[in-house]
Amino acid sequence: MGTGVSYYLGPRFVPFDHMSNDTSSNEALGDLRGTIHHYLSVLAAVSVLLLAAVIVYFPARPPSPPPGPAHVVEKADFSKGWGPVRKEAALQLVVS
Repeated sequence: MGTGVSYYLGPRFVPFDHMSNDTSSNEALGDLRGTIHHYLSVLAAVSVLLLAAVIVYFPARPPSPPPGPAHVVEKADFSKGWGPVRKEAALQLVVS
């Protein structure tokens, strides 16, 4: 969603009339850099505000512990499951 907002806001902060093939003018290039810098600063400020809101909102731990599982399941042995994958060349291509 943030990427979509940035695609929407980008052309509004950096208008199309700044975009030309004439890069020989230092003044126009400096103006373009200034508007892009302003746009990126606004995006960074919004990101910092959202991060601060998340940090303030979420507590260090939940109010009650999560419920335990109905039954305890024994962990599967990783090496036992990886054996057939090592032997199959087509699966190795998918995994890598």
